Amino acid sequence: MKDDYAFPRVTKLGEQAPGMELRDWFAGMALAGRLADHTVDMYPHERAIDAYELADKMLAQREKQQR
Repeated sequence: MKDDYAFPRVTKLGEQAPGMELRDWFAGMALAGRLADHTVDMYPHERAIDAYELADKMLAQREKQQR
């Protein structure tokens, strides 16, 4: 998976800043969804692992569709 970034921006000094890694953005969004689902019985560290597994699947699917 290539290093893609969410929210690239230009700083006040006019320098390019990449933003956060897309994998972290996807994991955060997946985690928010999992936390909103109160029927899921997982420990916090299990939810974090699950969120990154989902993020990796999203990135893999994204790469597949970009080919």
